[in-house]
Amino acid sequence: EELFSSKNPVFAGGFGLAVVASGLQLMRMGSTIGLQVLKRHLLVTLEITSKDRAYPWVLQWLYRKQRNNPIGKPQHISVETTMKASSLQNAQVDALKTVSSMESTVKIDFVPSPGRHLLVYEGQYLMVQRIREQSMMDLNTGKPWEKIQLTAFGRNTVIFQQILADALEMAMKQEEGKTIIFTNWGAEWRQFGAARSKRSLDSVILDSGVSEKVVSDVNDWLRSQEWYASRGIPYRRGYLLHGPPGGGKSSFIMALAGKLG
Repeated sequence: EELFSSKNPVFAGGFGLAVVASGLQLMRMGSTIGLQVLKRHLLVTLEITSKDRAYPWVLQWLYRKQRNNPIGKPQHISVETTMKASSLQNAQVDALKTVSSMESTVKIDFVPSPGRHLLVYEGQYLMVQRIREQSMMDLNTGKPWEKIQLTAFGRNTVIFQQILADALEMAMKQEEGKTIIFTNWGAEWRQFGAARSKRSLDSVILDSGVSEKVVSDVNDWLRSQEWYASRGIPYRRGYLLHGPPGGGKSSFIMALAGKLG
């Protein structure tokens, strides 16, 4: 009884405090390890980085789901605005200069803001965390590096497969019947701008038989992938369109992509 008494000079000299501090530290380490074990065996996590093609799909899907969230509507959101040039207006000429204005279509999308969000999906609670790295930047786009982490109870990852399938289906419906342009970014292809409405080949006026000849040649090429592979020939084909500005070269490319897409 006198060992831990204040009358004991050893305990009073600091040995007792060291023992108590060591005990508290062990308890803290034990609780940390216990939480890690519980997280490893009782939770499943999905991470989606901003480099992944599914990242914008999941962001849009999360916002749509949060709008009908039984826990409550989203209160912390971010905005993503895209602009697409749609048509040129008539030029206005005055005594000093020529002014040509462009009508633009503005598309505003809301997405969950960086931070933690709680969501209910198929009767199961999901913790959503959108993380934005301030010190890391995508050199191609100039945007901060981001990722989304989805956490759910249990050990079955089927729920994440369902979420990705739903997000993909929603994205495909938004792009259905439209032409998507991709541009090369280093070693990958990324979508360039918003999806555009398809244009009919009949709306592009070219010399007689030119459009039909190109379309037929492209279809033959699409059916000959195995022929190229069996002979070790790179599977690609190029076309050179020439003519004065305004002759329909870019319009024909867009219409051809819409027909084949």
